[in-house]
Amino acid sequence: MGNSGIIGVKKDVWDAAVNKSNTAVEGITNIKLTKISKTNAKSVKDTFKMSDEIDQILNSYKTVANTYFDKMHQAGDNIVAEDKSAAQSFINNTERTKF
Repeated sequence: MGNSGIIGVKKDVWDAAVNKSNTAVEGITNIKLTKISKTNAKSVKDTFKMSDEIDQILNSYKTVANTYFDKMHQAGDNIVAEDKSAAQSFINNTERTKF
């Protein structure tokens, strides 16, 4: 029957998927603009202000994403633990129910 009858999660595959997503998010870099110290041009000042705001949003996103990735790792751990417990309960119930 192969692996088609197995229910659960392969923890290494689960963690690899979560880590791949985490690496992708961490790879997003902030905007790098060379600051011009002597300018009165509103459009230039607005561009720098917008760049700073985008970087703040990006950093907030990364913080939220890291929390999500931590929760996904924990969810994988929980699934493995629940599967182990359910399997043991099934074995115990099977041993008690003999025909």
